[in-house]
Amino acid sequence: MRRMSPDVPLLNDYKQDFFLKRFPQTVLGGPRFKLGYCAPPYIYVNQIILFLMPWVWGGLGTLLYQLGILEDYYTASLSGGLMLFAAFFIQFTSLYARNKSMTVERMLTTDILAEEDEHDFTSCAGTETIKFLIPGKKYVANTVLHSFLAGLMCGLGTWYLLPKRISLLYGSTGGAVLLFLFGWMTLCIGEYSLIVNTAAETATFQTQDTYEITPLMRPLYIFFFVSVDLAHRFTVNIPALEQMNQILHILFIFLPFLWALGTLPPPDALFLWAMEQVLEFGLGGSSMSTHLRLLIMFIISAGTAVTSYFIPSTVGVVLFMTGLGFLLSLNLSDMGLVFKRSVTRHRVGTKSKALPSRSEKPFTWKEYLFYIIVLVLALIETSLLHHFAGFSQISKNSPQAIVGYVLVILLIILWILREIQSVCIFGIFRNPFYPKDVQTVTLFLEKQTRLVKIGVVRRILLNLGRKIKSTNFVLYLGSIQKCGIPMFLQYTAYRHLFFSVLVCLLVFSVNCLNVLIKIILAKIIYGRRGYFALIKFVSFLFVVVSPFAMIAFLSLDSSLQGLHSLSVSIGFTRAFRMVWQNTENALLETVIVSVVHLLVSSTDVWWNRSLDTGIRLLLVGIMRDRLIQFISKLQFAVTVLLASWTEKKRRKSTTTLCILNIVFSPFVLVFIVFSALLSSPLLPLFTLPLFLVGFPRPVQIWPGAVGTAACVCADTVYYHQMVPSLTTALQAAMATGSLGLLLPGSHYLGRFQDRLIWIMILECGYTYCCINIKGLELQETSCHTAEAQRVDEVFQSAFEQEYSRICSINEHFGNVLTPCTVLPVKLYSDARNVLSGIIDSHDNLKEFKGDLIKVLVWILVQYCSRRPNVQDVHRTENKGKASLIILPALNASPQSQSPEDTDSLNSEILDDWSDDNVFGDEPTIQKGKEEKDQLKVVSGINLPIPGSVESQGLGDHSIGTVPDNSLYKSVILGYPVVDKGKQKDVTYIPLVEFSCSHSHLLSLPEEWTSNCLPNSKMREMSSLFPEEWYQFVLRQLECFHTEENASNVLEEIAKDRVLKDFYVHAVMTCYFSLFGVDNMVPSPGHILRVYSGVLPWSLALDWLTEKPELFQLALKAFRYTLKLMIDKASLGPIEDFKELTNCLEEYETDWYIGLVSDEKWKEAILQEKPYLFSLGYDPNMGVYTGRVLTLQELLIQVGKLNAEAVRGQWANLSWELLYATNDDEERYSIQAHPLLLRNLTVQAADPPLGYPIYSSKPLHIHLY
Repeated sequence: MRRMSPDVPLLNDYKQDFFLKRFPQTVLGGPRFKLGYCAPPYIYVNQIILFLMPWVWGGLGTLLYQLGILEDYYTASLSGGLMLFAAFFIQFTSLYARNKSMTVERMLTTDILAEEDEHDFTSCAGTETIKFLIPGKKYVANTVLHSFLAGLMCGLGTWYLLPKRISLLYGSTGGAVLLFLFGWMTLCIGEYSLIVNTAAETATFQTQDTYEITPLMRPLYIFFFVSVDLAHRFTVNIPALEQMNQILHILFIFLPFLWALGTLPPPDALFLWAMEQVLEFGLGGSSMSTHLRLLIMFIISAGTAVTSYFIPSTVGVVLFMTGLGFLLSLNLSDMGLVFKRSVTRHRVGTKSKALPSRSEKPFTWKEYLFYIIVLVLALIETSLLHHFAGFSQISKNSPQAIVGYVLVILLIILWILREIQSVCIFGIFRNPFYPKDVQTVTLFLEKQTRLVKIGVVRRILLNLGRKIKSTNFVLYLGSIQKCGIPMFLQYTAYRHLFFSVLVCLLVFSVNCLNVLIKIILAKIIYGRRGYFALIKFVSFLFVVVSPFAMIAFLSLDSSLQGLHSLSVSIGFTRAFRMVWQNTENALLETVIVSVVHLLVSSTDVWWNRSLDTGIRLLLVGIMRDRLIQFISKLQFAVTVLLASWTEKKRRKSTTTLCILNIVFSPFVLVFIVFSALLSSPLLPLFTLPLFLVGFPRPVQIWPGAVGTAACVCADTVYYHQMVPSLTTALQAAMATGSLGLLLPGSHYLGRFQDRLIWIMILECGYTYCCINIKGLELQETSCHTAEAQRVDEVFQSAFEQEYSRICSINEHFGNVLTPCTVLPVKLYSDARNVLSGIIDSHDNLKEFKGDLIKVLVWILVQYCSRRPNVQDVHRTENKGKASLIILPALNASPQSQSPEDTDSLNSEILDDWSDDNVFGDEPTIQKGKEEKDQLKVVSGINLPIPGSVESQGLGDHSIGTVPDNSLYKSVILGYPVVDKGKQKDVTYIPLVEFSCSHSHLLSLPEEWTSNCLPNSKMREMSSLFPEEWYQFVLRQLECFHTEENASNVLEEIAKDRVLKDFYVHAVMTCYFSLFGVDNMVPSPGHILRVYSGVLPWSLALDWLTEKPELFQLALKAFRYTLKLMIDKASLGPIEDFKELTNCLEEYETDWYIGLVSDEKWKEAILQEKPYLFSLGYDPNMGVYTGRVLTLQELLIQVGKLNAEAVRGQWANLSWELLYATNDDEERYSIQAHPLLLRNLTVQAADPPLGYPIYSSKPLHIHLY
């Protein structure tokens, strides 16, 4: 991707023309008045008539009402009925035109948009005209439904916009006229998009409108406005409802602008967003990782709130809220899945267990026991405190106020511990407690491991060994009694019961303060080596203690003592749920409510008079969330302004926008506030400082299921391998708070070498978190590289630079990325080396040929010794029986040789042959004594043609003691073909007997023993065979470990010359296939081609390729030899056979040597082979390269992204691609920018808008 030049437009000319035609259609709801070509006038007239038709029917009814002829409800019925008839007439007309028209196949053109727009109009009411004006519905059900909705909307809209009604509402006739005129414009737009032609909406959520939901968008909001007016009509006079109705009547005329700007969400996005907002802020839950989970959790949570309202007992209500709040905050789906699997295994009665995913830790019985204990303790605490607590309001000396003080202490400690665990405090100052030397994994982990043990032991001794002195305890109780306590606590039994809980909480808080002091001392004394361990342990205790402290606060509230209302049920259901679902936010909200109530203790204040504690917590939670969003959006807006101003290439064009933003900054703030209130993304149009309010959408942003789409490529496997280890590292970091406050919708970016990991939090609960991990492309495009370099700079300045000051300022504060921490992850490091001077060295290549034979011998011997049938044959072997085998002896020529055997040889590789020996040498008659002992000639066997019917009867001959083994049938593959007319002649075939009875266990497969080379050349090549190495390899085998005299057996096998001849034949044939028989040194190009599996043509090539298993072994040996040559050049020569064996065994067990494009390369990565090697060639530099992947535990640098910056850029991406169809690869909004990380953010979007190469399924992490 090229860097953007200053003259690159935001939209190219073609897209600009398309946008100018589409946007007016969107504003008007569907009429197409700008076509881009000349159309008859009746096309425009017909669209105007269809557009104004609802106003005609509504105006008729309004006139009759104004004249006093009809009542308002009869007027609405008349207008609705007329519109219903018109809607059916329009739809059936469209259906008739579509059925009447004939299907015509058009030739495809490159201008797809023009083809869709151009029509051949013949008449005013022609078929083509009707199809253009009224496209019709895809489903009959939608035809009926939309028609009824059109009639209903027209009737209710007429009732909504009656002038008399509007005049009574505002007391102004002029205002009523304006609202009537512009209100009917809104209704006409909604009707047209519903029954005539639906316009493309700027607020697009789904990429395809499969079920025709888009036409329902505008009527949905019209019905909402009308419903408020109906509620105002038929209810008792409520001032708030009347004011709301007045405001909505004014907003009603601005609906077309909100639709055109894409501020109002489509129905599907609105439904999901509304459920998330109600679940999170109204019911205390969290956004879910899937839409199905969201729907189920919403129904259950709403049912919990409703059920609590009908429970008569106050103790029962509190227990119900506490128990359900705890259970619903757990990851029930995974727990249920584990339980279901255990039940299934129990029914099946098998011991096999379903292996869980490596990236997710399965539940154990300890975790179930932990949850049960916590639930029981929570219920006991709630019931006892609620039953024995007093009924006084919260005050400075009440029990609830004392618990509030404890919560304040907990919040301060928790906030301090969370901030000092990250590398940056508030994202501005570098944390002086954070280690500076975090580049090495060993040292970093050593500090953590050592101090975790010290911290755990110290905390155990501190909690168990230290006791509260009785005198201090009595004085403490006395001081509380002086402040004033409920009378019932004067009784000893109740007092001990109540104060035992409070004192435990206070003692824990004191201990936490002590721990905090020890952290500072550890920093001073141990040089920052002690604080990590203490932080981790104390943070874990907070997860357990803070919820119980907040439960005590809620249980002591006076609102739960009497008969509760619906607001109490909703508020406290949310409060008891938030205690577990989001402990840190609940702690902050509880502290704010407690502090405000203590500061404003007057009962005359609306906050204390009209609201109970549950509703206060609800309102504080909403304000907290919206305030955080406002700050993030404001920071994002400032970053966009700075990014536009600092971009020199477009400074001239963006200066005007920057000045306008500064001048109209109050209006920009209004947009930001409105966006924060709606919890919708702040949309920078084309990522310029031109801000719009995007439509509210779920936290996931995208409609599809998480992890179902990714642009899979060869690099995907690297992310797939690292995800399990990364998940484990994230578990520890999240548990200790190193990643900050965990909220759904948060985004994190990890960096290691050329890998970029995008992490998104989908769901949070008690002791668990659900995330999605994406991997971005590894290809080094200019945009990708520019932003990746900035990411590296941000992390290097935070983790690797030395600072002289104690609290240095973050140099990259304005960036959307804030460094957090480093994570030790087991993954592959990628090293690429230039092999110049090694692969092109004459000496190295000369040694390569000799080493290749040795490696071939070792691989074939290892293969034969590890074959599955070796041990089976070994068990059933008859040790006293000699084994015979038939093969062509290498030291003896056959009786005759076919001319075709030599004529087919390549003259280039057999140029050393003379014309005199074309037909081969004469048979050798003299044999050595040893050969005579091993070879026995058996007569009476005819030699059939290989593969013929006669060959199948070979085993039927009586051949004495030769066993019926398929290995002996290889004899017929080792001799030349006999003429058809001479098949009846007698041919003498040597039948070979192994000298060792165990030799056949290491014998090669029978198809590998066939001959494809002349015996003279085979004898010549056999001189290269390393016999000493061959014997050494055999003596090192361990396949005879059950034998008492295994060493003697191996010695006998090593001396078996028949077995050796087998290996000589197979090894040298493979050698001939890979190199040829000439003595020339191979070139580097030849090495690369053979390494890649491209063998040069030779006589033995077809023979080798017909045996896939042997071909792979030969290719494997060639690759091992190349790696051996590189290692010898880098590390030094091999000293002896033992070192060579160790080297080859290491290649076999710890290495995968092959090509990156091989499937086995991916399998080796997923199997986590320690090392991988691949040979390549760089055509640009003209050098040979070696790529080595090393599996080791390394540090991944992780930073937190501005969530609103991600949401805003993704909202703009959705608008650009789905509405403006601006898919130009060189568009402005995809160009790299170091501040916004624009290109990386676009990559991380879900396909088809983004293109991550890896996207995981929702991963559930246990935070303990």
